[in-house]
Amino acid sequence: ALAMLDGSLQIQVAKLRRGGLVLERLHLTVALRGGALTLRPSTALLAKGQLALGGELNSDGVALRLNLRRAAMATLGPMLDFSALEGSLDLNADLRARGTDLRGLAAALNGTVSVVVSDGRMEAEFLDLLAKDLVLGLVKDRTSGTGTRLRCFANSHDIKDGVAVSQVLLLDTDNITLVGEGQTD
Repeated sequence: ALAMLDGSLQIQVAKLRRGGLVLERLHLTVALRGGALTLRPSTALLAKGQLALGGELNSDGVALRLNLRRAAMATLGPMLDFSALEGSLDLNADLRARGTDLRGLAAALNGTVSVVVSDGRMEAEFLDLLAKDLVLGLVKDRTSGTGTRLRCFANSHDIKDGVAVSQVLLLDTDNITLVGEGQTD
């Protein structure tokens, strides 16, 4: 039935609030042509950072491009019920998949995802969770009740056929630098 519809929709909203999520200056452009739904480059402010979205949904699958620059983790964290990190967040995702259900989409997922958090603070409890024995032994006496300064957290993955392979995995604080690698299937 969607193949019979053509049209476009442009929405501009000063502030959109859903639960704890707040988007400001939302500019959304969606087009439906020949059964393909396209999210044209759309923008908003999220947690004081610039959000850009684009993508497509058609019979061949789904594609999503997301870019979030300089978002404040102190604002975004409570929206996501996660407040262990503060700092400036950069998030990039370029994902494509085919499938008819969530499992099929995950198994066919391709693309890249990267997350960088810089110039912030990390709760000591969150650091404990990342590498319990190692961190406790090396930095327990150096973390304060307010946490430790986070210089940089960087995590980037290339995804092919549902398998995400780490390209960068780095946690750098005043007290410790952790480097890792791995994959998620």
